[in-house]
Amino acid sequence: MKPSIYLAASFVRKEELRGYARQLEKIGCTVTSRWLDGSHDGPADHSVSDEAAHRFAIEDLVDVGRSNIVIHFTKGGRGGRHVEHGAAIMQNLILGTPALMVVGEIENIFQRIQGVKHFAYWSDCLAHIKEIAEHEPSRVVRVDGSPANGSGSVRLAGS
Repeated sequence: MKPSIYLAASFVRKEELRGYARQLEKIGCTVTSRWLDGSHDGPADHSVSDEAAHRFAIEDLVDVGRSNIVIHFTKGGRGGRHVEHGAAIMQNLILGTPALMVVGEIENIFQRIQGVKHFAYWSDCLAHIKEIAEHEPSRVVRVDGSPANGSGSVRLAGS
C-alpha cells in the first residue's frame, strides 16, 4: 500500500504545498489534502460564511483521517494546521496511524511528542517518504511509544 498523505500548512503556503503534492504523487503517494485543490479558496482575509467555514473544517479533518501520514509544515502565519496536527496525534494514540512528521522549526510541545519525525527541509522529508513508498514498512508505533497492534502500515521516527 502506497502512503496516503495529508499536508498541513498555513493557507498562505498553498501554492508551495501544491508543488510538494505533485512531487508526492509522482512517487505513487495519494495526497488527501482537498484544501490544496482550490475548493477552499475564499477572500484573502478568510472571511467566508459560517457554512463554508464548517464545510472546510470538516473536510480537512476527514482528509486527516483518510491519511496514514500527516506532514505539518511550520511557519507561514496562522491556520488550522495546529488543529490538524492535534487531530492526527489523537488518531495515532487511538488507532496507531497516521505517522506524524514536521518540516521546519519546532513551534510547540505537541510537535516534540515521541514518535513525531522532524525534518529541517522538505527535501529530507521527501527522501524519507520515498523510502517508505519503496519499502512499505510494516511496523507502526503510536506517538506514546506503544505498538499499534498491526493497524496501519507506516512507521514513525526511530522505529
